[in-house]
Amino acid sequence: MKKTKTFSPAPSALLLLLCAATACAPPGLRRSQPQDKGGVLLLIAVKADADNLAQAVEQAMRVIESRCDRLGIYCKAERLGDGANRFTLRVSGALDTERVKAILLAEGMELRPVVSPSSPAPIKSYRTRAEAEAAAGASNDVLPYAAEDGTGSFLVVERAPVVNGDDVRNAHPLDLSMPEHPDSYEVIFSLKPDGAERFGKWTARSIGRYLAVVFNGQVRSAPFIKSQITDSGVISGHFNKQQAEDAALVLSSGNLPAPVELIQEGTYKP
Repeated sequence: MKKTKTFSPAPSALLLLLCAATACAPPGLRRSQPQDKGGVLLLIAVKADADNLAQAVEQAMRVIESRCDRLGIYCKAERLGDGANRFTLRVSGALDTERVKAILLAEGMELRPVVSPSSPAPIKSYRTRAEAEAAAGASNDVLPYAAEDGTGSFLVVERAPVVNGDDVRNAHPLDLSMPEHPDSYEVIFSLKPDGAERFGKWTARSIGRYLAVVFNGQVRSAPFIKSQITDSGVISGHFNKQQAEDAALVLSSGNLPAPVELIQEGTYKP
């Protein structure tokens, strides 16, 4: 096996918007029974606390196998003994390997309140991680932020998300392509009832607050709440067709329970 790095799908900008319920109907999902014809063998480590490790590893394996199913490729996950934080994953299919790894290892989405003065005041950001960590204290988190003007900075966000990928009921890409903007897509998602109730209550009492749209551990946008939002939304930005399809697949399969790391990569025969 050779050692390699992880890859993460990262749409360049995301914005949370209100979505009409009729536009968020669940998409059709093609089911298949792929065959194991040999392919890529991955060794994956789950970075979870010891108390939650066993459950986190099992859940990570289930989420990744669900993503394989949605991609229509063969996957087989096997844990390396009781108490281990690692498992192997056999992946067999015709898709691009780097794309598959990016989808399977994606952490997912979180919507987290930003620790900042509310709009119309500008969002509070920090030039360095050290400055942000000094302001965050022990009860908040610091995340990298790619601002719309292309500059990089850091935001302080609350530790508990309002909702996350596990609250997503379904997601699918929406084609907005025009002659002047070809290959332009958004991702529409709707929330499960419990998530929609929490989100609706939070947005109703948080008008003007900034909300971080976190994808794979990075803030992709931080809009402020203009009105109550309940069960649906849109992630928009500079998506092409493949990026939108991949992001919708990740959202539809739920979040990984903890960050994962790709330790080794090789090939195998069936």
